[in-house]
Amino acid sequence: MISTINCATTIANDALVFRHMKNAANLHYHFTFTTPTSLAFAGDWRELFYRFIAHCIRAANAVFIDINSTNQTLLFSVRLPSTCSPDKFARRLKILSANWLQRKAGLPNFTWSEDYEAVTLDPKRMNNFHLHRDAN
Repeated sequence: MISTINCATTIANDALVFRHMKNAANLHYHFTFTTPTSLAFAGDWRELFYRFIAHCIRAANAVFIDINSTNQTLLFSVRLPSTCSPDKFARRLKILSANWLQRKAGLPNFTWSEDYEAVTLDPKRMNNFHLHRDAN
């Protein structure tokens, strides 16, 4: 079962996500953040940035799974606790990560696009679905 939630959606495409609330703590999300400007997630700061994201995820009592990026996109997987709203989680992580990129990566005008995408995947299928890091 795959469902997609974006920042304007309050109900997942497949209601099964919400009918089985006993499994809510096991929901795995794959988030996609984009930026309107081309940003090479490369250089000396990329690994530090990935570690910062992982730290922020853990600080939100979520479980960090994986991370990857392209020029305009950050992709990461997490398991959110049932008490954590995906929308609030995404907004907070965008604020923290944009602030980090502005201060630490020397990108004073960096912003994320306003929207984001979050896809949930049944935990039983997680073994077949992984993000792969660039070889760069």
